Amino acid sequence: MTRMHKLYGSCPIVALQHCSGLSESQVIDICKWHGFEWGEGMYIEDIHRAAREIGIKKRRIQMDDCTLREFLRKYPMGLYMVCSYDHIFAVVNGGVINHPMQKPVGHRTKIVQAWRVQA
Repeated sequence: MTRMHKLYGSCPIVALQHCSGLSESQVIDICKWHGFEWGEGMYIEDIHRAAREIGIKKRRIQMDDCTLREFLRKYPMGLYMVCSYDHIFAVVNGGVINHPMQKPVGHRTKIVQAWRVQA
């Protein structure tokens, strides 16, 4: 993904909250320092900067593009931040964590990047 790739909506907040264990308000405050605006989302690079500041330690998974179904089969256990072209979400032990107001993530969704969150 390039510098100009922006994820719209509040999906960065939801993903970072579940990967960090912090409250939504704490994550929002940190993300605002890194460019998050309601309705505008934030750039993927800024999501990673916010994750570092929050204290999330993660390791990028080297993989070819795959579907969510393929990802879940290959990585059934653990905590992950997973990114499709226009969405970022958490996966916890094979379960997709998505805000109820967000569009559900289907098993055919193409995954372009993923990171395993270190405990």
